[in-house]
Amino acid sequence: MTDIEKKIIAIILARKKSKRIKNKNIMKIAGIPMIEHSINSALESNYINDIYVSSDSDKIKKICLKKNVNFIKRPKYLAGDNVHSEEVIENLILKLNRKDKIKIVVFIQPTSPFRPKNIFDNAIKFFLQERADSLFSS
Repeated sequence: MTDIEKKIIAIILARKKSKRIKNKNIMKIAGIPMIEHSINSALESNYINDIYVSSDSDKIKKICLKKNVNFIKRPKYLAGDNVHSEEVIENLILKLNRKDKIKIVVFIQPTSPFRPKNIFDNAIKFFLQERADSLFSS
């Protein structure tokens, strides 16, 4: 198996409530819910095998169903204001690793809706080429 054939998943965290902006993840930008921009970018990737959205929102669940991506209902204890993204990601990876051996996780912020085409594929190639253990983009 080549590096590029390893199990690569995308995780998008999008809880229902926000401290400052109500329903920010489903606010429309250019006529499309903000989270859908992130889902579309992930769907363009040739290397991401699966996309998982973790949320406690039924509206976000409907968007996931429409886009045919995996929706994971976020437990209430992981949906509060004081919960860190790392906790939710770790919980999700532990669940998913029970059936699949995930090799690479692409964590996508839904609040950054506009990305250059092929951003994820270019990042994954760079990550593998450099044999990095992590990669961060702002």
